Amino acid sequence: MVRLRGVVYLGLAFLLILVMIAFTSETFSLSNLLHPLKPAPRILKPLVPLVQELNKEDIPADHPDVIKVIQDRYLIKPSKKPYNLSNPDEINPSMGQAQRIDFILKGMRNGFYIECGGLDGELRSNTLFFERERGWNGVLIEADPKNFEQMITKQRKAYLSPACLAPVSHPTSVQFQQEENQGHIVGKQEHDSPGSEMGAVVEVQCFPLYSYILALNATTVDYFSLDVEGAELSVLKTIPWDKVDIKTLSVEFIHGVEGKEAIRKFMLDKGYYVNSEVTHPDWLANDFIFVKRTKELQTPLGE
Repeated sequence: MVRLRGVVYLGLAFLLILVMIAFTSETFSLSNLLHPLKPAPRILKPLVPLVQELNKEDIPADHPDVIKVIQDRYLIKPSKKPYNLSNPDEINPSMGQAQRIDFILKGMRNGFYIECGGLDGELRSNTLFFERERGWNGVLIEADPKNFEQMITKQRKAYLSPACLAPVSHPTSVQFQQEENQGHIVGKQEHDSPGSEMGAVVEVQCFPLYSYILALNATTVDYFSLDVEGAELSVLKTIPWDKVDIKTLSVEFIHGVEGKEAIRKFMLDKGYYVNSEVTHPDWLANDFIFVKRTKELQTPLGE
């Protein structure tokens, strides 16, 4: 009996060691990425060896391994819990972009959005209105670990991704300057906003927009909100426009080193027109509203 008890204890000790190894292994910790309630520090540690192998110029945006790693490790599923908003009575926290898009699309229901530069998922969100009031779904992409930690708590009914949109047409990692609502890829911002305070620089994984579109099987993107503090034109240049259907965009133009007109000209060349500009005091909005020239959205408002 004593010998049997010793064998049992030895077996339990061995099992405990295996469990401890599993919990401390990098592979196990990646499963936390799909759990919206896990602490952010584990969620926001994306530069694992498997992903680093994909950060090469010869790896295209539509590579199957890129799509799979986004689906498995960089998308948190939409929350099924009630919203946890700081200001639940504020129907539309956007600074004018969402209001304009809603008017252009005539109050369309059940659309699909992509918002990059989602901040905390509530403050000045350009997509929360569509999600709550129009029944849309989509994905929020946020590179700043601190902002993403807050975003998780909001219980958005959208996919969440702790990454950034690549300024090149393949996966890559970048140095990201944390700066509250003005975080940006190092070297991509022309100047800082008045009163801004620089934060830590962290390494962040980026994927091309087209990779996200394929990972989410998003055949049509009704609204793409792009606010990445200076890297907007670089991101737009990675998109294979002949392979995607993006109806409307709001694109911030104030920080890009190439200048405002470079963004306008590029989008005009891609078959879009400038519907309007949305601006707001204190630099809270400086966006073009672009609309794809189609039969249903052909005429710019006011013309």
